[in-house]
Amino acid sequence: MLSTTISLQLLALLETKPGSPSSEAIMSSSALTIFSCPRNFVGLNGVIQRAALASWVNLSPRPQIHLFGNELGVDEVAEEYGAKYTPHILRNDFDTPYLDYIVGEAEAAAAGPIVVYCASDAILKPGLLTALATAQARFPQFVMYSCRKEIPAGILDADPTPPDIHRLDFFAFTKGIWAAMPGFVVGHRAAPRWLLHDAARHSVPVIDIRSPDICLHQQHDYKHTLWGSEERLISSPEASQDNHLADDVPQTPLTSFASHILEDGNLVENRDPRILSFVQTLRSNERALSITRAEVFLHAAEEAMYRGHDQESLRLLHKGDRTCPNMTRLRLFMAAIHFRLEDFDAAVAEAKTILNDPVYGQGAQNIIAAVERERLTAPQVQMIKETKAAAVQSLESCINSFRSAGLLASLS
Repeated sequence: MLSTTISLQLLALLETKPGSPSSEAIMSSSALTIFSCPRNFVGLNGVIQRAALASWVNLSPRPQIHLFGNELGVDEVAEEYGAKYTPHILRNDFDTPYLDYIVGEAEAAAAGPIVVYCASDAILKPGLLTALATAQARFPQFVMYSCRKEIPAGILDADPTPPDIHRLDFFAFTKGIWAAMPGFVVGHRAAPRWLLHDAARHSVPVIDIRSPDICLHQQHDYKHTLWGSEERLISSPEASQDNHLADDVPQTPLTSFASHILEDGNLVENRDPRILSFVQTLRSNERALSITRAEVFLHAAEEAMYRGHDQESLRLLHKGDRTCPNMTRLRLFMAAIHFRLEDFDAAVAEAKTILNDPVYGQGAQNIIAAVERERLTAPQVQMIKETKAAAVQSLESCINSFRSAGLLASLS
């Protein structure tokens, strides 16, 4: 049961009505969209998530809110808070939502240029809008984050813990930065490292907010997860899969990816020589990193195909192709998946792009030949199907005639 202190504080926040947009607003109400994948709204999880949502809608001007997933109570809460709601989302075999899918959907639905992914139990403070306005005034594109600072569940005026430089609870970004994000899932530590690393190597400003009045994470257990505890979550198979997708990302603190620091309203370059050297190394090795990431996409696509998820496999292959265009092995696999999906025109088009490749050209020729055989035999197969259908229809007609004449009392 919640203590009296927690109950009173949360009640005050939950009963606060969203403020009307101010004429002195820093950002327009349509400029910002906050999106999240809430857990079930049950027990303490329900209470702290409502408190988090209340803090979001009370930002002034009020941002758009977009909630994903069909967990218990999300539909009702979305209606209550006037949030956009997308119940059906792409999930992995453990029923965990794919982060790349959600980011893409949130970007497509957002009216403004800036989107914020936020943990569903994180309190957002008004300082976030000021920070975003500062970054937007200086950069056409940027990524912004703040390392995790925690408070006890519901005790909103408690002193937060020191920043955890390996974790974050929100990241804000301008749309279109991660067109080739791997298939990370929600709730694991590999994705934030990859996101910041990828932005840094593409010279997108990465801003580390050091101010304390931005985001506070409410502490909770992990009984709501399939794994039951944080320790088992970290060592779970899906965590291993996420870690594999980020194999090429250094196991360094999140702060090592920041090109800029925002503190006390001042946005300055991160002049730490270790950071400057790190970012320079990233950019000099960009081609090697692109190839490595395309290999990761290819491996994930192979696993999806073996599970019978050809459409998911094709989606991953397209992302890999955007990461490293004209990678011949990836193109051959893409042609093969199109063939499996009976999209023969696309299969031939992909195969023709690598016909002259000394290693994979023969494979491309084999796919084109297989398509030609399918097209030659397709009319014959269709004729056989039509003949069988006509025979069945004729037989059924005879049986009905016999019944009408009383020659057959019943036929089972």
